[in-house]
This record gives sequence, C-alpha cells and structure tokens, in this order.
Amino acid sequence: MNNQEEEVDILLNSFSTQFWLEIRQQYVRCDWISSAIIKDATLYTLPYAFEKFSYCDTTYSKSTCPNEIDFWSYGRVQTIKYVNNRLNLVKDFISFHAQFPNIYHLNLIFLFKNNISSVYPSLNQLTTLDISLNDQFDYSQLQDLLDRSTHLYSLCLSKLTNLHMELFQARSTSIRRLELIEKNGSDSRYFDDKECVALVNSSLGRQCEVLVICVQNQKTILDLTKNIINLRTLIIRCKNDKWNKTELSSNLDELVLWLHDHLPSTCLINRDMKHPCYVQIWIDCKQ
Repeated sequence: MNNQEEEVDILLNSFSTQFWLEIRQQYVRCDWISSAIIKDATLYTLPYAFEKFSYCDTTYSKSTCPNEIDFWSYGRVQTIKYVNNRLNLVKDFISFHAQFPNIYHLNLIFLFKNNISSVYPSLNQLTTLDISLNDQFDYSQLQDLLDRSTHLYSLCLSKLTNLHMELFQARSTSIRRLELIEKNGSDSRYFDDKECVALVNSSLGRQCEVLVICVQNQKTILDLTKNIINLRTLIIRCKNDKWNKTELSSNLDELVLWLHDHLPSTCLINRDMKHPCYVQIWIDCKQ
C-alpha cells in the first residue's frame, strides 16, 4: 500500500493549497483500493454528494480535512455496494467511519460473521437487500438484517450453489419479492421439488407476491402458481426449456404453449424478450 498511499498524498497535497482550503473552503477525500489485482481510486469533494457508494475490504481513505472526524455523514447515499472477501465487515470499517442514515438499497457481496449494527445503525428505510452467498454464509446474520429492515420489500440472493435449507426458516413481515437467480445468467441454481415445497411452506414463500426463480421442470411451475397463495407474478427459468430464436418468432414456443394449456385462463404468459431464458407469468390478471 505504501507506493499507492504516497501517490494519494501527492494528489491530496495539490488540494491543500490556500485556494482550496481558505478561498473555496472545500475539502476533498480520496478512497483507493489496494490489492495485487485492482488499483483504483476515487476523488470527491466533501460532503459526499452522490446517491450511490461502493466499498470493499481493501479500500483505504484519506482527506484534506484538518480534523479526520469531520464529513463522515453520507446522508445523500441511498444505494450501497459492499464487497467483502475477508468476512469481517466491522474490522474493515474501522478506518472508514462513514454513517449511512438513508439507505434504500444494500448490495452485499459475501456476508460476514460479525454484527454489523455499528456500520449500518439504521435500516428502517431499506427496501432492497441483495446478497451474494458463500460457503461460510451465516443465516443468523441474515435474520438479524431482516429483523432490522422493517420496510424491506425485495430480497435478492445470488451465488446460490452455496444456498442451504436454512434460508427457508428466515422470517420477515415486509418482504413481498424474492429473487433467487444468478445475475449474470451463468451457473444457475435450479430448485428441485423438495426445495420448492420448502419455499412454499416457508414464511417468505407464504407472503411472496413476486418470485424470480429457476426450477428443474415445468410441473414445478404449476405447483408454485397453485400453492403460493399471494403470488401475483412469477418470473421463471426452467431447466428443460427448449426455447430457441425460431420458436420465439413463429409462435411455436413449446414451454409457453404448455403453460397456456395447464394454467388457468386468467393467467397472462409471455416469454421475456429482453431475457428470453425467462418466462413471465401474471396470475389472475385477466379477471
């Protein structure tokens, strides 16, 4: 880190002049990533004025503030992405004392084992929680996040090869949307019948209104639409779906036709043209 820190010091010195500190009365902060692979830095004036903020466990920070405890309130930030490879968020945040009182969207790449209430003391406004799992994922930590996120609407989980049945024991009174897919479309986790039954019978499943999921076969689609009583929208990817571009353009979409034959006539069923591996089902929308 030494060479990078020296470069940062040189950069910050150029903003430590009379013009910046006395005439403009403005301070700047530099956050930089120190790793063998990534060498990146972000320079911004204080207070932080943007709605999005990204941070990782190899990020360091310095500023031109005469008092380092100033300007750590990031009140305009609504969306946070945190990448944690060492599974210890609190330890990493010791050198980064920012407070985020107005978070609406939180993206955590790999959860951690430490209590994070000191980092995000208030999650009352959080509406979307997006988490990438790993093999050391702590579901009790997830439950703690859900308990503190009283207005959480959407829970998105990825890296689902690491998913355990403990997920279906999670509880939240506010969640109405579940996304259980890979964001990049690769290495999809296809839920089998046993897992889907567990989802249907779970607290999260019973109150789910929008579900995005990959399943093993089309019969499971029927079970989900029938047994998740509050379901309004199902966005589904089926492992045995044999769609191709020709079928999409010639009204010969085998899965969509099969679903039309087996689901109630009140359902609206379409192939997602933007992401054609998914089929969209709106339940009881024709009543």
